[in-house]
Amino acid sequence: MFLGFNFFGWTLESTAKEMASEQSRVEVVKALFPICLEQAKKDPKYKEQLVALEKESSWSRGAFVEKTGWANVPGIEKPYSGVADACAEQLSKSFTPPK
Repeated sequence: MFLGFNFFGWTLESTAKEMASEQSRVEVVKALFPICLEQAKKDPKYKEQLVALEKESSWSRGAFVEKTGWANVPGIEKPYSGVADACAEQLSKSFTPPK
């Protein structure tokens, strides 16, 4: 058993379920955050909101994006966990300060 777990990659069922759950969460966020980006770009106050987003601390940017409504996917009642954070991170990366 020692060899199986340490050298042959065996895992417990609970560990495998945990890994699968995390991977599926990551994939859902990857699939949904482009919708957030598109909704942000369609917002008439996009540039103003982007400047305000940059003024937020990195810890609160996801909450800021949730407040704008950009992370709300049509047909889903509330934002999926992680989508607003991923969206905020991508928006911050593409931010160029206004002249």
